[in-house]
Amino acid sequence: MSVAVDNQIEHIEPGSVLPETIRLLFEDRLGEQTEPTAFALADVAPSGQFGQAWVVLGDGQLAVADLNRADGPELRLTPLESNVELEILEGVGSSRFRVVRDGKLTEELRFSQRQAKRFSQLLRRGQTHIRGQEQGEQAESPAGPEQEEKFCDKCGRLIPDWAEACPRCLQKRRILWRLLSFAWPYKRWLIVGMGSALAVTLLQLVPPKLTQFLIDYVLQEPKDGAPPDRGLLWTLIGVLGDKQGSAHRPDLLWPLIAGLACIVILRVGFQYLRLNRLAKLSELMTHDLRTAAFAHLQKLSLTFFNKKPTGHLISRITHDTDRLWDFVAFGIVELVMSSVVVLGIAVILFREEPILAALTMVPIPIGMVLTYFHTVAIRRFFHRLWTKWSRMTSVLSDAIPGVRVVKAFRQEDREVARFTGRSEAFVGDAMDLHAEWTTYWPKVMFLLNLGTLIIWAYAGPKIIKGSDHLTLGTFVMFLGYVWMFYGPIEQLGMMNRMFQRAATSAQRVFEVLDTQPTIYSKSSAVAKHRIAGSVTFEDVCFSYDGVKRVLEDVSFHVDAGQMIGLAGPSGGGKTTMVNLICRFYDVIEGRILIDGTDVRDLDLYELRSQIGVVLQEPYLFRGTIAENIAYGNERADMATIITASKAANAHDFIVGFPDGYDTIVGERGQTLSGGERQRISIARAILNNPRILILDEATSSVDSKTEMKIQEAIDRLVEGRTTFAIAHRLSTLRKADRLIILDKGRIVEQGTHEELLGKEDGLYAKLHTTQAELQSMFAV
Repeated sequence: MSVAVDNQIEHIEPGSVLPETIRLLFEDRLGEQTEPTAFALADVAPSGQFGQAWVVLGDGQLAVADLNRADGPELRLTPLESNVELEILEGVGSSRFRVVRDGKLTEELRFSQRQAKRFSQLLRRGQTHIRGQEQGEQAESPAGPEQEEKFCDKCGRLIPDWAEACPRCLQKRRILWRLLSFAWPYKRWLIVGMGSALAVTLLQLVPPKLTQFLIDYVLQEPKDGAPPDRGLLWTLIGVLGDKQGSAHRPDLLWPLIAGLACIVILRVGFQYLRLNRLAKLSELMTHDLRTAAFAHLQKLSLTFFNKKPTGHLISRITHDTDRLWDFVAFGIVELVMSSVVVLGIAVILFREEPILAALTMVPIPIGMVLTYFHTVAIRRFFHRLWTKWSRMTSVLSDAIPGVRVVKAFRQEDREVARFTGRSEAFVGDAMDLHAEWTTYWPKVMFLLNLGTLIIWAYAGPKIIKGSDHLTLGTFVMFLGYVWMFYGPIEQLGMMNRMFQRAATSAQRVFEVLDTQPTIYSKSSAVAKHRIAGSVTFEDVCFSYDGVKRVLEDVSFHVDAGQMIGLAGPSGGGKTTMVNLICRFYDVIEGRILIDGTDVRDLDLYELRSQIGVVLQEPYLFRGTIAENIAYGNERADMATIITASKAANAHDFIVGFPDGYDTIVGERGQTLSGGERQRISIARAILNNPRILILDEATSSVDSKTEMKIQEAIDRLVEGRTTFAIAHRLSTLRKADRLIILDKGRIVEQGTHEELLGKEDGLYAKLHTTQAELQSMFAV
């Protein structure tokens, strides 16, 4: 393989556009009117090295453009007829895409896991076309169009599913402008705060000018005895005494002191208004942002939570929003104030002494260059720090809820070592950031002090020689303004660090807000306030990762009010099936109907309000028992709660607690036994009065006595409801109207308990026999 091909492979991303050379080769054989419907790159050669062979689907044919041959590209075509089979053999390092025709292997291409999703999409579309040919109709995917992957126009990188734009190229300023949009509801406080900040800034510019006048015309007489040409300031001061103005005004000493005192008092008052209003504003802004992010999390699908560690999400909602408070309360105002001060002082200095002002500006361009490179460096550091912080938080979110397991296996030291390692990784990057910061700042300080030395060196000799234009008062005023000028520049340098931290945190929060839920109600969704409960699966296929199928061509119908038992080996797809009924996920192919309507066409809120779920490990929230029972219906009164708990066989043990229904269950209900938690979970489901009930191993982790009480409660719960019960303990499914046995994502058997036991070679009969033998062994 040539170097050119190898380099080309290095930059190929899954889902990238089909190369022009391959497209032309494809159109040359099939015609220009043929549009590829799917394609994938087999990036592993038969030798095991990097290779390049493109698989293209179009016009009912599968084309393979093999670029691994030494004698040039070769295009091989396979018509997708009923005698063709497509399959993927999954491997660890690489997988194989195979084409079998009339029982003979005609193509076998290897690809890395990087290309797995594309090959899975191509396989589904190809199989759909073949099934359509077998049925004598044109194949169409029931799942509808698949979401195409997006790539950034600037950097060419794949844009994640959750992102609105490329996170690497997203402009920080645009993020912060979006952050400020949260201040709009509190615009009155914002106007008062920013107006007060502006007033403080303008008042800050007055004292040096008063100092110049005090030295040159109050404390001493000017050389020529003429009144100073100081425009508005001299006119205003003249109002206090001789309106004609005079050169020497010692009588204005106390009025100037009084004026300075007034300025100080006004500055303190405006400073209070600024801090008070903006601090409250930023607190409310970050509250709104934090609440909006958490509320949006509740709308997101389970797929999002499966991909994101809990610690990362907690860090975004808490740590990142807290950083934004500091930036909004102080950073933005300091940025505005510093900019106004720098601009105002620059105008004053150039008006007073242009040459000296120009010399004052000499260090600034150098400082701007240093600041630019410093910004690039710390931006990278802050991204790394955020990642390390999230990893450290993830350890906490694992170890604290799982503290019982940690202590049971005596792994306290291991968890401490794990947390210490993550913390040390964070500290290491933080040290690198501080090294960059502490190296940058002394350089800036040196440049600023260099500007002061330039002023001294230029102005000192002129004052000693008695310059007509540069008086002692002007020199003192100049120094005062220069220090005021360099102070904001220092502040802007420090603000750069705060700006980058805030921009990084805001980006993380907005990534959550920009994530679109994959499961949602359509605008035309049907709101069924009361469903009958019939459920139909039609050729349902599903995959969590887009590669490995968990369900394959599952079809069955359940009448309203029937109880269906789901059984089979672990990993067969039982829990996935009930997850699809709840619409926690959407099918890839096929459809699920409730009362004859596709679940994707039903209002999501109304659908889930009529589905009750009792899990193997019931989750209780920290609060009272009554609050947990009424979790699905906040308006339920105590009488309704007690009725539900009695139906769930929970009332007797609840009233046995000192606080009864007001007993605090603790985090995740750990103060209760497993059987007690399960019965409270059943009471919660009964109170919600669902039309479809899902029982996922509801009695598998309790003793026989508790199981009997739970089973009695379940018998009451299933009456008149469509029920799906998952159980590995097959004896609990005897009362089911029908059993569905799943294995490797397919339905292998259906029937009643007696019918399936009658099939001696059947999977259900084998599982039942195995369980009976195990129970007899333990009984002995």
